[in-house]
Parts: sequence; C-alpha cells; structure tokens
Amino acid sequence: MKSTLYKSLLIIGATGGLLLGGCSTPLSQKTDELGISTDGAYHGEGKIYFDQLTKADTLINYSFGPNPLEEQSHEVKIPLRVLGDKSEQARSYKVTIVKDKTTAEAGKHFTPLKESYQFRAGEYTDTLRIELLRSELSAEVEEPVQLTIKLEGTTDLQVAFEKQNQYTITFNNYLAIPSPWIYLGPYYLGDYHTLKYIKLLEAYDHDENKFWADENFGAKFAEWMLNIKNVRDYFLAHPELEVPPIPDPSAYLTFVE
Repeated sequence: MKSTLYKSLLIIGATGGLLLGGCSTPLSQKTDELGISTDGAYHGEGKIYFDQLTKADTLINYSFGPNPLEEQSHEVKIPLRVLGDKSEQARSYKVTIVKDKTTAEAGKHFTPLKESYQFRAGEYTDTLRIELLRSELSAEVEEPVQLTIKLEGTTDLQVAFEKQNQYTITFNNYLAIPSPWIYLGPYYLGDYHTLKYIKLLEAYDHDENKFWADENFGAKFAEWMLNIKNVRDYFLAHPELEVPPIPDPSAYLTFVE
C-alpha cells in the first residue's frame, strides 16, 4: 500500500498536479520508510526533474531566421524542480547529452555543457540555461539541428522520474519565403532575399504576423509602404550587400519628405 501511494504521488507530481517539493512540513513530522509524511508530503532524499506540465512541454523549437543578424546566440531557459525539503546549501546536479538523439555539435551549435550545475539554496525551483549559437547554422537549410539532454543524479540530488527525463531543443537559422511574398513581391517587395526580409521585419519587432497583418493592407497601408520605402533607401545606400531592389513605393503613394 505504501509503495502504491509513493508511486502515485510521484506520477501526480510529474504532471504538475501536485507540487510535492513545495511543502513546508518539518522533517520532525512522522514519516514512513519511503519519506511520505502523515500529510502525504514527500520528505525523502532530494530528487530533481524537468518541471513541465505535459510531455509536449519538453520540446522547444526555435529559429534564428527572423531575428536581427546581430543576434548570434539565444538562451533557452528550462525550469527545474526538486522533490523533498529545501536545502540550506546549493546542491549539485548533472546534465548530459543523449547522443543518439542529438545532431547539434557542442561548441559549434551550442555552448558546451558544464561538468555540473548548482541548484540554488532555499528553493524548490531553479532554471537550467542552454545557450544556442547561430554563426554555424546555414540560412539556406530548413532542417533543424537537435539537442536532447537528460538529468543525471549526484550525491546531492537523484533523478526523480527516469521515464520523463529528457528535454529536446530543435533550432535552425532558416527564414522561409512567406506565401504572401509570392503574389505581393512583384508589386511591392521585389525578388525575395533573406537579408531584405529580415530588414523589413525590423519595424515589426521581427514578428512575421505583424508584418503581414490585414490592417497593413487597409488602414495602415501608408505606414506599411513607408517602412518598405525606408528599407529600399537602406539597400540603395548599401549596394555592396547585393540585395535585389525593391520597387519604388512612390508609384503607389506620394511621400512628403
């Protein structure tokens, strides 16, 4: 019965239904040999896990493509949680690469992992930070590289859930030709070029949805065309970039200098 209760509590904790580590019950309260106290809280040895509500939350897809060229790295923040009581001291844990599920290369596509990490003192939650690198990702390749990691136990913290102990990040540097470009390009944008598209997105927080919003072809059409004109002027001033020209927006609107 005790074993069944213990397994059930761990399963609930893994799916976010019960935050077993977030209990303030003192260790002096009576517990059984499995670390389960009379109020149902876990007080055994510290155990660490990826703090996700569902299995789908352990997959992150990221693209550098739409972002400014100055952005050469991106930090992925992965939430962690521990079972058991808080510790007054920082506790070590390890993160390793699942090699048969990883195509990304350390030092080339992401900053190499540390030998060990520290889970902060006095807390039930912490954040693992993984830095992705852009420079070696081709802007012409759509297929993302993949990095899959897992937690490994130490004398400070054991792994809580062996079957839910992987986290995958897929990422690329690809910016696909948006479908509206196919029919609007000849009139407003000219031939597609990745650098041109990135520059056009700057005025829209590098958000493709904002750039192609319906209002830009209605109430905000003049503003949209002015942004296109500014990008056209930029590339006219930088012919060394060899970006295909943008048609002159003044054919559609009169701009006041």
